[in-house]
Amino acid sequence: MTSVQETAAQEFLSGMRIAASGVTVVTANGEGATVSAMNSVSSDPPSLLVCLYKGTRTESAIDRKRGFCVNILGESHSAIARVFAGMQQAEERFPKDQWISSPVTGSPLLKDAVASFDCEVDQRIDYATHTIFIGQVRHSQVRDHAPLIYSNCNFHGLGKLPANTT
Repeated sequence: MTSVQETAAQEFLSGMRIAASGVTVVTANGEGATVSAMNSVSSDPPSLLVCLYKGTRTESAIDRKRGFCVNILGESHSAIARVFAGMQQAEERFPKDQWISSPVTGSPLLKDAVASFDCEVDQRIDYATHTIFIGQVRHSQVRDHAPLIYSNCNFHGLGKLPANTT
């Protein structure tokens, strides 16, 4: 890479670090990773995408299983996010009191996630260093909890803004 490309790449990474996003743990076949690159694709059919670094155990597990579960984390789940991001060790990654098997793919599903989406892989797209999986949502569950947010290399709660007085 030339120095101009390296500078552009560093500026891109700096800008993306401050972009706030929800925090998810994507699971498949006994593996899991903390992922902020998750978005809806369509409501008809219900589908979403996740981006995972190529060659990781979770990316390989999704490829083999052809399914995955997206668990949207709540404000109380920062320790779970750290474990699946490799920032913190855990005695067991999927303790039975917190996780169950999702009904369609059998992927680990966090019992008290803000939302969980059990998906079958519809498309796999290789792009540079990542694999993009588009999954059709076959089962979902939603709870009324505040989501965990990630920005500038830190986890945050959503917090309430003051009421608009104008």
